Amino acid sequence: MTATEINELPELVAGHRFNKDGACEKIITDMYLHPAGYYLGRMTGDDLGDFVLSFLPVLKKLADKYNPGQGPLLPYLRSCIRVQLQVFKRQRRNASFSENCLRTTIGQLYEDAAENYSRQEYSLRPPKHPDPEELRTAHYTAVTRFKLCNTKSILKTEIKKKVILVLALKSCYYLDDDDITRVAETSGCDRQDLVEKIRSLRASLDGKAERSHRYQEQRNRAYFYHKRYTMQLSYLEPGTRMYDILHRRDKKQQNCWKNKTCRLQHNFLRIAPSNKDVAALLGICERQVCYYISYAKKSMEKQST
Repeated sequence: MTATEINELPELVAGHRFNKDGACEKIITDMYLHPAGYYLGRMTGDDLGDFVLSFLPVLKKLADKYNPGQGPLLPYLRSCIRVQLQVFKRQRRNASFSENCLRTTIGQLYEDAAENYSRQEYSLRPPKHPDPEELRTAHYTAVTRFKLCNTKSILKTEIKKKVILVLALKSCYYLDDDDITRVAETSGCDRQDLVEKIRSLRASLDGKAERSHRYQEQRNRAYFYHKRYTMQLSYLEPGTRMYDILHRRDKKQQNCWKNKTCRLQHNFLRIAPSNKDVAALLGICERQVCYYISYAKKSMEKQST
């Protein structure tokens, strides 16, 4: 398209010979075929295609703002393209920097996640796969811990069976079918009845689970920005104004990450039903639930010494 044809497009749209979308498509096509006419001569291949596609929704908004009385269309387009091109390049740089940050710290991400992110209330060791999506399957339940700390002869007593049942209900969010079967066999409880109890408790944990997952996402985001600022600081000269700004941001994100990690390690927002709910489900008082949990902790301490 020539400059005259481009400048005549607003009149054609006003005369209903073209609709707005059709005019935008003609301009976009001409940008891709003749990029030099739009200050895009240095862009080739995928970069040019990505920019042209990203500019299409912007062009439709510019078409609504364009006022023919202020000047021809082509200079207006070129000016807007130059501004949008700077935005496009900045977004590309940020994306490239983020990918580089993730690639260079993936080894440390695994080690830190295994040490700091995987300590749950009923876990004996960090899971083999610290990925958040796999923590559920890698999580050791309270039943497993109690069985490791007690002999088979002790588990035969009625009080130990009650302890197993209470701990299983407290960790119901993390139990799978195999765990439920083992709990039913060990405690002497009917499996179907146990499944119903666990299902009713899980239904009450949706709000807690959502808050816990949102808090973990905030912790993970703080960790990512901490690593990102650390990498940016390595490219800057200490003592400069930009270095000081990024250093303050890095300290803020680092403290945020450490504080949230510490709180999660101390069972903040743990996904577990309350003692009151467990007591109501078993038909016992809340103090008995506390006693069974305390008994399990003391038994584990004796085994560890």
